[in-house]
Amino acid sequence: MPIRLASRKNFDRPSPPPLPASDQAEFETLLKANQTIGASPAITSPAEELQHRDLRRGPKKDFEGDVNPRTGERGGPKVDPFKAGDGDWQYGGRVT
Repeated sequence: MPIRLASRKNFDRPSPPPLPASDQAEFETLLKANQTIGASPAITSPAEELQHRDLRRGPKKDFEGDVNPRTGERGGPKVDPFKAGDGDWQYGGRVT
């Protein structure tokens, strides 16, 4: 069995065709300009950076203060524990 020592051509492997020299130089300058520190604007606010991205926020409170304006209850829960939202009712994470 003969051994083949021929070199592979550029088209034997999957890759995009090479750019012309002027386009390649323009691409590299744009790439370097984009990779500089501070080139892209800040996307998140500093308050969001302090919280972990996997933090699960609970439901929004139904009211502020100590007294529930609907029932008059003092010191009770600020969020109805049975209401999940959009007409679903749940308890302990299970929708009924």
